Amino acid sequence: MRGLWSGLVAAGLITASGGPSLAQKAGAVFDKPASAKTLGKDDAPKVICTAYADVIVREVQDGPSSEKAMLLRGAHAPCEAKAPAGAITLETEGLYLLGRKGDHLVFTALDPNGAADFAVIDARSGKSVLQDATYGSPDFKAASAAGGVTTLVYRRGINAPCSLPNSGERCWSSLVDGGKIPDSLARPAPGAALCAASYKKGKSPKDNPSIIAFDVETTIDAAGKVATAAKGKLACEPMP
Repeated sequence: MRGLWSGLVAAGLITASGGPSLAQKAGAVFDKPASAKTLGKDDAPKVICTAYADVIVREVQDGPSSEKAMLLRGAHAPCEAKAPAGAITLETEGLYLLGRKGDHLVFTALDPNGAADFAVIDARSGKSVLQDATYGSPDFKAASAAGGVTTLVYRRGINAPCSLPNSGERCWSSLVDGGKIPDSLARPAPGAALCAASYKKGKSPKDNPSIIAFDVETTIDAAGKVATAAKGKLACEPMP
């Protein structure tokens, strides 16, 4: 991201307090930020500062890539082009802030292929408490927070390294053994019919790797303990 700060100085402030931000595009399922501002141009590296009542999330994005975000204490902490001293660095490289719910920040992939990786960060400590992936739109169907527990409802996506139509039981077993498939859906292994319609519709080769998707509800408590329950049926599509 060479030349970032000189570009920011020349560009100046694009959006000020209350302006649109990526975090607000997630819709009503997440908490509304108190304010947001962006430094930089759309075709150049830019700094995005999203403020909540207790913290500010500072991001640096350059096209489809992003640096690790920073967490600044206080709604009025200085958030400028130059990286501040003493901020908490978050494990979010390649991700952008989708939104916040309760005590948790949700970041998702800027440039996904198939299932989109996401990370949930504790807004108090800056620690990563969950890494998973969503598939389809919207990214999250519902989100709620009560009693220190955050609940996220989404369609989990798994970018399989193999093809279910081509490898069948062997491919499925590798996903189960790798802990990708919850016990409630692990057996019996799905037949070839699970993928047949989507592969045919997409005119996809039989050996194209598969995306496995199913609905889940995940809860994260105040201590960072995560519990996920699978809901609904399995779906299978070819990688784009």
